[in-house]
Amino acid sequence: MAYQLTDIQRKAVESTDGSVLVGAAAGSGKTTVLSQRIVSMLTDEAKQLDASRILVLTFSRSAANEMRQRIKQDLESQIKKEPENLYLRRQQKQLRRATIGTIHAFCAQVLREYFSAADLPPDFTIGEDSFSYSIELQAIQQAAETCYKEMPEKMRLLAASFGRARSDREAQELVQDLYEFEQSVAWPLRWEQQALGEAQKKMPFSQSLWGQYILSRGQLSLGEVFELLNQIAAQLQFDAELQRIYNNVLESFQRQAMALEAAFQAQDWNQIASLLASFQLPKRGPTSEDTDAESLALCNRYRDMAKSILQGMQKGALGSTEEELNELSEKQAQMNEALFAVTDVYRQTLLDLKMERRFLKFDDLESMALRLLVSEEGTPTAIGLAVREQYDQIFVDEFQDTNERQEAIFRAISKDGTNLFYVGDVKQSIYSFRRADP
Repeated sequence: MAYQLTDIQRKAVESTDGSVLVGAAAGSGKTTVLSQRIVSMLTDEAKQLDASRILVLTFSRSAANEMRQRIKQDLESQIKKEPENLYLRRQQKQLRRATIGTIHAFCAQVLREYFSAADLPPDFTIGEDSFSYSIELQAIQQAAETCYKEMPEKMRLLAASFGRARSDREAQELVQDLYEFEQSVAWPLRWEQQALGEAQKKMPFSQSLWGQYILSRGQLSLGEVFELLNQIAAQLQFDAELQRIYNNVLESFQRQAMALEAAFQAQDWNQIASLLASFQLPKRGPTSEDTDAESLALCNRYRDMAKSILQGMQKGALGSTEEELNELSEKQAQMNEALFAVTDVYRQTLLDLKMERRFLKFDDLESMALRLLVSEEGTPTAIGLAVREQYDQIFVDEFQDTNERQEAIFRAISKDGTNLFYVGDVKQSIYSFRRADP
């Protein structure tokens, strides 16, 4: 298939200045630029880029399959034009050996090849989040018991600061939330040490890593609110009766959620607290005999779930002003130390339970692969150097959906960052739940 490139797209395809990041809006042909960049390099005999030595990373298997098919078709088109070109025919055969897949598939490939160095059983399995819920629940309960025995003061401080009377469940949930957040960080323990250092400097709470973490959690929660509002909008789309009843509720909710989103982007804590405190919705319209009761019930459910998320945010630190937070920061160092200590116990307990079951989540693939490839100081390991030598060019699709740890992996397997080509659109990020940091 022939693609007509714009001048800007052609410039990106033909650029040879080290690493390249192509940032563009949805629908502007980012994927075309990426596939054409690959084909251009593979068909240029002067470059001598073997098709088996490219690494193309995407964020879904369907996108990987589509990319392989595009490259395959474009090579076939070139061969039809030059049927006697042996170089192109060799590239066509070598393309079958090219590594084109998701970041998690690549990490799994590395771990299976070097399972012994990763201290993994060779037959480990990869499971979905739903499968791991029972393991995580068991791990947090065991971690809490361990901490009450081995560090009772820290556990009691955490329970008193974040839990409710006679229950430390909220404190446990905070530990699990922090652990999930740290799955996007390249080196979690180093991040914790940095956060502790900031707390000891008594810097403004909103500027601290802890403050930034709370903002990140809030943005994640707000993303869930928008998803629920989209569910309501989908119910209303083809139902005029439901629109009459619910349009005012949806529009009011969307307007307030967008104002919150702007406040989050500006990191305006006082505005966030004010918007959460003043949040309210109008009453929906009256029902009639034409009202679809099932659809209305779904809308009510989505509305109540979204309201509950905002109410939870308002009860936490996001419902506090900067002045109130700065008062809280005086106790921040002690709370951080307690929270990080318990989180570290939870992390190890969870890993032990997973190893017993020979089970890993997608996040585990990334963290373990990174540790195999590079040291915390940034020095490539022997395995990292071996993996690096397998690829002459690395291409990353949908770069907006990457986080810090994934970026660290890309750089670890690159030739000092000089053979990376990224495409992405910051405004199109769909993986905020993975703490994508475009």
